[in-house]
Amino acid sequence: MKSEEIRNNRPVYFCQEYNKHNFPDAALGCCRALYRDDWPDMLDMLNSASQYPIFGPEIQCPHCRQVIPALTLTDSYLCSRHGAFEADPDSRTLVHVQSGRNWRQWNDTWYRQHTHPDGIRFEIHEALDRLYTQGYRATRVIIAERYKDLVHAYLEHSSPWRGQVDSATPRLYGLPVAF
Repeated sequence: MKSEEIRNNRPVYFCQEYNKHNFPDAALGCCRALYRDDWPDMLDMLNSASQYPIFGPEIQCPHCRQVIPALTLTDSYLCSRHGAFEADPDSRTLVHVQSGRNWRQWNDTWYRQHTHPDGIRFEIHEALDRLYTQGYRATRVIIAERYKDLVHAYLEHSSPWRGQVDSATPRLYGLPVAF
């Protein structure tokens, strides 16, 4: 936009339909004349147009870890392989629209928020398998306190053997569990 036109308070035109044609074309009804007094309103509009969801202009897809873009003026991100994710600004979670799975970010890594014990058990099994294939052996499993009631029925509670000290410790896949 020409600064001379603004100084002289002549109208500068902008298109509300994202510049689909040349200015000015008031006959189409989508162009608007903008005078110097309107600049604060236009700047507010431009700032709101560049807003992204709460996690910024791009994130890593929680499933495939590829960088995915935010959709401006929405709370959504779109992965070409896994579809749409919606950011919830109140709970700071990411929801996979197709499956309804919730994810939270911690230390720049996405973690799935479980609602069923099978999901937790599967994730723990995958992590143990990954450690084993890397040549490590787990000595215990630590589960978030919020999942204690969810997984309690799936933990192994054994009766004490003679001379066994920590028999009250629940186990999962033979490993002691801590919350």
